[in-house]
Amino acid sequence: MSVLQTLSRSNHEEAHTAKLHRLLLAWCLWILLLLVGFVLAGAFSFERFFVLSFVGFLAFVSLFAPTKPAPDWWKYVQIVVFLGLLVLCYFVALRAIDVLAL
Repeated sequence: MSVLQTLSRSNHEEAHTAKLHRLLLAWCLWILLLLVGFVLAGAFSFERFFVLSFVGFLAFVSLFAPTKPAPDWWKYVQIVVFLGLLVLCYFVALRAIDVLAL
């Protein structure tokens, strides 16, 4: 591998790492804003908090998605999205059971 390819790859990795940091910072700020809003409104519910924080996470993931080639950390983001969708399906199923039981 030539020196120019190594430098180019290093710059790519630094840009992807910066995107990861911005993604995490934006999501943490979103979560903090949600917590403050729910506490001030007196309407905190774990289900509401999870759904809104997950929707925010999905929005930030689409905003800060890396360009090709995808970095290593992108696989972990996709795993978090998948697990979040499973939890979201669980909450939706609970709501559907509550509605159908009436």
